[in-house]
Amino acid sequence: MYVGKYCELPAELALVCKLSSPSHFGTNGLDSYTLCETDSIDWKIFLEFCTIHRLYPLVYTNAREKYSTIIPKAVMAELKQLYIVNSFQMDILSGELVRIIHACSEDGIGVLAYKGPALAQVLYGDISLRVSKDLDVLIHPTDFPKVHSLMISWGYSVTTPYENANLHSIIDSDSQHHIEYIHPLKMARVEIHWRLFEAYEKPYVFDAFQNYTNNHATIFLQGFPIPIFSPTLQFITLCFHGSKHMWNRMRWLVDISMILHNPATLDWSQILQIAKESDLLPILGQTTILLAKIFNFSPPQELRPLMDIPKAIRLAQMVLRKYSIISNPEADHYFSLSVRLDRKYRTLIYETRKSKSKQFKLFLVRLIRPSKSDFEMIRLPRIMFPLYFILRPILIIIRMVRKVKISSQKG
Repeated sequence: MYVGKYCELPAELALVCKLSSPSHFGTNGLDSYTLCETDSIDWKIFLEFCTIHRLYPLVYTNAREKYSTIIPKAVMAELKQLYIVNSFQMDILSGELVRIIHACSEDGIGVLAYKGPALAQVLYGDISLRVSKDLDVLIHPTDFPKVHSLMISWGYSVTTPYENANLHSIIDSDSQHHIEYIHPLKMARVEIHWRLFEAYEKPYVFDAFQNYTNNHATIFLQGFPIPIFSPTLQFITLCFHGSKHMWNRMRWLVDISMILHNPATLDWSQILQIAKESDLLPILGQTTILLAKIFNFSPPQELRPLMDIPKAIRLAQMVLRKYSIISNPEADHYFSLSVRLDRKYRTLIYETRKSKSKQFKLFLVRLIRPSKSDFEMIRLPRIMFPLYFILRPILIIIRMVRKVKISSQKG
């Protein structure tokens, strides 16, 4: 664990964290920063961390208002450009979200928006302060044919690896939980979800359409009502999503801290009940530890006991280690190092399942089900989609052989 607040983070990443710390964290330690202390900062790496963790809108606005003297003008100019581009992108996504929600509501289709500009509006009151590359919309599986037809009629197309697949077969199977669409002119990406997570992760799935009234709230974007996840469901979803991806984006931690800023909006009994039934207690504990160690966040009383769960500590330690040893995201070894750490981390995540039978089932499903790599290696017409299951062992062997050849050539 950390000896100090930021002492094990690379200096550039530590500064990004400090500049993106929400105001309710209290002092973020920047008052003591001077131009002399930033002499050791590699500003190119600083910008890379801002981009990787999708925190440059917060970094720019905080630096512009209070700390512009500690950052070179060229760096501020780059941050400003990123901020402006993101503002335009979020405006486009907001318009598309309103369009989708309005069309679905007119057709009687139940829909919930989560993440994206809706989350930005709820948490920050300004959609330009959060980076989103796509929209995430949750629908009921039975409504997918209508929504799919709607997206196609608007000029969207299904992105690879699903463009040649039988989409209805994918929805009926346990292999996926969403399909992505892209608009070639607007360059807007939309993910239509019919589950929050893959079906083989059933212990973690919470059906947002059960008890719908208690699991959604309403906000307004461009003057139009948008149904979104309740704070309770948003909190659970973000914790799982961030942990599943080894917190590759610190933005998720900042989002969660903003939700926790208003703990009265959260139903703690429901959160803890769902977490217990879904084996999520270690993940909630991990999230709390990361917030406390990286951002000096004081967690709510309800989450403090979870910080002592051994698996939560181990999961948090692996993420903190990843943050601390990857000092240059542009280095040649960055990708290979991340892959090795992610592989170990995924193994530990599987161990959060309480029973060996759950772990074994997850292993079998991942082994058997067609993957994105399979779709990319060979394109089959929709009618031949089941052949992916038969071809998968051969495709796995081919990928393994290719990796061996590449490794031998590098060696």
